[in-house]
Formats: sequence, C-alpha cells, structure tokens
Amino acid sequence: MSSTHDPNSPARSENSNSYIDVRDAFAPLPELPVNCSGQHNDAGYHEHVDDLGSHSIVHDAFVTLPALPDNDFESNDFGHIDFGHNDFTSNHEIAEYIPDEFDPALQLALVPAQRYNGPLAPMFDEFTAQRNNEPQVLNNDDSDLEDVAARILSGALSPRQQAEAMSCMSEHSMDKLYHDLMRSRGFQLTLFTTPTAIPVDNPSAVPNAISLAIPVVAPSAIPVAGPAATPSGILNENNYTPVAWEPQPALDPNAPPPPPPLYPAYTGRFQSGPAARAYRKRNRIVPKSHASDVERVKRYGRMYWVRRIYESMIDISNVSDSENSIHRTRFMKEPAFNPLDLEAAAHHVFDESLAVHERGWVRPIIYHKKVVRGKLTDVSEKCLERRLARICLCLQQKKATVDDAVRGGVTLALLCDNPEARGFTKLSNNTGNAKRGERLRAAKEAEAEAEAEESEEE
Repeated sequence: MSSTHDPNSPARSENSNSYIDVRDAFAPLPELPVNCSGQHNDAGYHEHVDDLGSHSIVHDAFVTLPALPDNDFESNDFGHIDFGHNDFTSNHEIAEYIPDEFDPALQLALVPAQRYNGPLAPMFDEFTAQRNNEPQVLNNDDSDLEDVAARILSGALSPRQQAEAMSCMSEHSMDKLYHDLMRSRGFQLTLFTTPTAIPVDNPSAVPNAISLAIPVVAPSAIPVAGPAATPSGILNENNYTPVAWEPQPALDPNAPPPPPPLYPAYTGRFQSGPAARAYRKRNRIVPKSHASDVERVKRYGRMYWVRRIYESMIDISNVSDSENSIHRTRFMKEPAFNPLDLEAAAHHVFDESLAVHERGWVRPIIYHKKVVRGKLTDVSEKCLERRLARICLCLQQKKATVDDAVRGGVTLALLCDNPEARGFTKLSNNTGNAKRGERLRAAKEAEAEAEAEESEEE
C-alpha cells in the first residue's frame, strides 16, 4: 500500500505502529476497484487518487484519515487517547479516534446523519453474512432504539443483524444511537462550533467506505476520551464518572421548559453511608415510654412472643381478607413463603414493638398515622404485652399485615406503632377492592349484553 503524501510527516510514516494498527483495522474489508479520480485536501496534504484499478477503497479510507502521531502506541492504548478542543481545530497531528476493535456494524453508526443505502450497502451485507455464515434474513423487530443499543452492547446481535436493525432507523435515531454507543465506551461528547470534517469538493462522490471510517460532514459533537482513559491510580471520588451505557430520555425540543424543582439542589452533606444512616434513623416522634413492662418482656419474653407471632401468621381459622386476595391465597390455597422467612420476620416484629417504647418513630413524619380520638387510637401505649397481643390478633385475621411484617420498613413500623389503625386500613382496602370488583363485573356484563344485542340485530 503506498501514497504520495509528504515522507517527512511522522504521522504518515507507513512504518509507524499507528499506521500499521489502522491499516490492520481496515484489512478485513474486501477491496473493490476505484474507477474514479479526484483530489482532496487532507489536513494540509494534497493527494491525487489515481485512475488505476490497483487502488482499493480500503486504501482511500486510510489515506483520508487525519494524521496520527507516531508515538508507538500499544494495541491496548488505542481506546485511551485524550483529545482537546485545540487539537481538532489547529493541530493536525491529532486524529479523530476510531477504535480498531469496532465491529463493522458499529462503524456504520459513526456517521449519525447518513443512511447506508449507497453502492457499498449490498457489499457490506454480503461480507457480514459470509463472515457469520448465516442467511440474510431481515428482522425489523429491533427498530426500538433502546432495545437495539442494549442488544448491540451485550453482543446478542450479529454484525449483519446490527446493520439491518440500524438501516431501519431514522436519521435522528441513528444519531442518538451513535452518541449512546460512544458513551458506552467511555467517551464524552464536547460540542464544537468549528467544523472538523475533511473538506471535499463533492461529498456525494466520496465512496461509502470512507464514510465508514470518518464523517465527511461537520459533526455536532466529537467523542473525547472519558473516564476509561484515567489510570486506576488517579481515579478517585472527585473525578469518577460511570462508563456503563445509560438510556437517554427522548425530549421534545418544542416543549416548554420544565418548572424548577420544589426541593433545593444537592448539598453533599453526608460523606459516608453511616452518616446518612444515622440521619435517617434519628428520632422524629418521642417513644411511648410509659409502658412499665418493657424491661421484663425484653429480658424474658422474646421466645414466647416470637413463637406466638409466628403461629398467628400461619393461623387461618379467622381470616377476614377477601376471597380473591393474594394474601389470603398465599396462606389458604398455595404456600408462597419460606417458613424460616416467617420466623425471622417474627423476630423483626418483636424488635420493632420494643422500639416503639424505647426508640420512638424514626421514619419520615409523612408516613406516621397519628390518631388522637376514636376507636383507632393506640390502646397499647402504656403496655408492651398488650401491643404484642394486638399485633398477633391483627396477623391472625388480616393476612395482608403478614405481608407488612415480611416487607419490613415503613409498613412494619406502622403495624407495630398502632395495630388498630393498621388493621382498619387493611379492612378498608378490602372493602374498596370488593366494591371496585363489583363495578368492573357490572361493566363487563353490560358490555357483553350490548355486544349480544348488536349481533342479534345483524
């Protein structure tokens, strides 16, 4: 492979490692004869394309690349070149980076504003089909952008399937996929106002193989080496950024700007997990400290009450949940829980009941149900044993509260803080669900009758 460029340019040396690496990256592409002649300006170097059949599109694709510094990069270093704004606008010894391990289908995505339906498209399909030894069967099920991007990154699609899926995309979707793929490989996107593409007299006359290598139009963003280029010794909490692919939400450019958030900006007050946990577990409502039996139950009553709590969970003699309730089904028709999970949850219920009298409410205030009068007031405020007994009754009658106990968190805290109020909430839910089910059944029956009348009239 030869060219007529300046022999004094170190970036153009055909003996340099960078030249060999880029040449090897394009070696798998089949060579086609070039039957046209032209002239282009490549970063200050004027080169003529001979009208000879010995030149191939692979050669054209290579010589059109901007100059690469001859720094004897190792093969593993090719994904970690740092680019700056000035390098693209004035320094011609820095080239736009194209990883040498990109699949041909990924190289298709490197030109966001173009559709690959030109003369090389059939050649590319044939080449990828031969490479994978699989039939050329079109599959349009992967037109969804996020699904295609995720499957490309996971390696689930062959190069031919990747190319066919991307050929069904719109130009906007292709542009978005291009940026997502570059982000997934550790690149950041920096906007430029100065065009960085290679100037050509007639862009439509440029072979598509060159388009596979570099864009011939001014891109709106340039991939810059991201956190993947940071040596492991330098990476810290201040410069860490994720390298995994993340789906980007589609925003309507014509939509009005959203209102400002109701909550203030992030402050970074907590510098560790334990500090944040201590704040979450702070006391919001004082404990119900008037119970006189806390120490006695805490020291001697754990095993008794844990056993009784477990037996109340599995007791099905007085279940008030609705017939179609999933919680009723799990205890009366088909078992769903591991028995040891229920025993462990029974210990959790006992500990949370103690916490009501020793620690108080440590969850956000918005979740607390304060009842000051009526039948839903906490009748166990001054007696821990009565609280545990009321919890057992609630677990026995309302299996939805067993789900609260197993889930833990706020739901368990509500059950232990006021068993009467939590049990009434479950009863109200059952009543509301039953009425909603009746309305749905009535609506379905009316719809079925209307359809039957229409069929009789026809």
